[in-house]
Amino acid sequence: MKTLTLLIAAAFALSACGGQPEATAEQATTQALAVQPAAPVVTLNLDWDTFRKRVDEDFESAGFGFAKIPASMKPEGDANAARLTVMLPINDNLVGNIASDPATGKLTSITATVGANEDAAENLKNFSSAALMLSAADGDDGNKTVGGKIIKMAGDAINEFAKQAEKDSTANVNKSFVENGVKYGIFVSGNMPVMMFAEPAENK
Repeated sequence: MKTLTLLIAAAFALSACGGQPEATAEQATTQALAVQPAAPVVTLNLDWDTFRKRVDEDFESAGFGFAKIPASMKPEGDANAARLTVMLPINDNLVGNIASDPATGKLTSITATVGANEDAAENLKNFSSAALMLSAADGDDGNKTVGGKIIKMAGDAINEFAKQAEKDSTANVNKSFVENGVKYGIFVSGNMPVMMFAEPAENK
């Protein structure tokens, strides 16, 4: 702030000598902002390859019958992208969206979108699969350490939403918890698929 004040003061001093105050002040502000360091990106302690490996192993162990995530698939974006992203279409009712920091390769968020299915067993499978994707953020044993908590959170949110929706058609439910620096959350509403996510707890 001190640097910015001095630069703007210098701009007004130049204007008294026949300069162009508006243009000079704008240039001074731009220069001051340019020297400010960019805030570091908050990420999960997880890169794409590790995420893919954990999810493939957990899906296989659960016997869900899903194909392995292709080795050629990875987060992508243009040269100036703030985040690289990749979409994982697991089935018609379950889609993952993964974002990463281009500078470090670390993931910044794991999101799973779960659509409703008339088959209750299929719904359970999809929510369990979403929980496994999110739990990859907690390490190789994430399915054991936080997987159950994520499923419980999802069940509680859906039951709470069902009760609220009986009285209010615009009802929605948000639930979350933090474990080992990671925030796990869910959003349920009547007009869109269920959204589940894992992101750094410090994420803004």
